[in-house]
This record gives sequence, C-alpha cells and structure tokens, in this order.
Amino acid sequence: RRLDKMTRMSIKLLRGVNLVATDRHWVSDDSSDPYCKIYVNGNQIARTPVLYKTTDPIWGGPMATFEFDGEIETTEVVIEVYDFNEVMKDV
Repeated sequence: RRLDKMTRMSIKLLRGVNLVATDRHWVSDDSSDPYCKIYVNGNQIARTPVLYKTTDPIWGGPMATFEFDGEIETTEVVIEVYDFNEVMKDV
C-alpha cells in the first residue's frame, strides 16, 4: 500500500429521521434510545452517545465528527444504528 494514496477523511453524523420505535410504552408515545457505531474497513472507529426517548435523534456538534485515514477509492464506511437497552441485548 502506497502512503501517498492515503488521505485524512472525516464524517460528521448529523441526525436520524423517523427511526423505528423499539421501546413500547403504555402511557406515552413509543420511542427508541438510538446510538450509532461507525466502522471503517470493518474496524469500529467510534460510537455516538445514546440519545434517550427519540426516533428523530440529533447528534451534530464536535462529538459527532469522526476522522480517519484512508484511500478515497477503496475505503468502506458503515454506520450502524442501534437501540440501547439496559436489560436486553441492543437491537
């Protein structure tokens, strides 16, 4: 791998819109507790904070900007969204 092909990249995760509500409530609106894991070339590089009781999370800000080195032509970025659960496994 040639070093001159590597470049500094960044991702800014802004928000999620109309996510699936996985937490069912009897007396209030259904919601989720979303967070994201960010992978670059199969390796997890970051995780966002959990935002509680929302299906429209807004991360934004400096804590939602993730930098990494990669090749523009071959770098694969995957963002997975989960619902945080204290008792059960996250979904």
